[in-house]
Amino acid sequence: MAIAMFCIQSVHAQPDKTELSSRRAEKNQQGMMLLNSKMQKGGAVKLSIAAENGIVSIDLGDGNLLEKEVSAEVNNPTFLQLDAPVDNPTITIKGNALGIECSSLQLSSPNAYRTVAEV
Repeated sequence: MAIAMFCIQSVHAQPDKTELSSRRAEKNQQGMMLLNSKMQKGGAVKLSIAAENGIVSIDLGDGNLLEKEVSAEVNNPTFLQLDAPVDNPTITIKGNALGIECSSLQLSSPNAYRTVAEV
């Protein structure tokens, strides 16, 4: 899967609960991306992300999944700013990412990420 890289901040309207439930049902087959970071606890995790179905789940390295609504348009991604809960986190992003900008994550090496197809 090719993932576009970009850095755009976006603000958009929130979908209603019925639309969200429909999107959750559609994401039964999804990809997973693992990002190994040198970031310290409390550091700003800044992501611009777009994904099919408009929903991703993010684990910032502490085992807690945060479900986030994001844009489904790669040219108009959603900007997320979160705090790293642990030192040197392995950040997991579940969902079919169309594009992600993650330069603030202080990746531990140029190959500090991998995509995994979930079954």
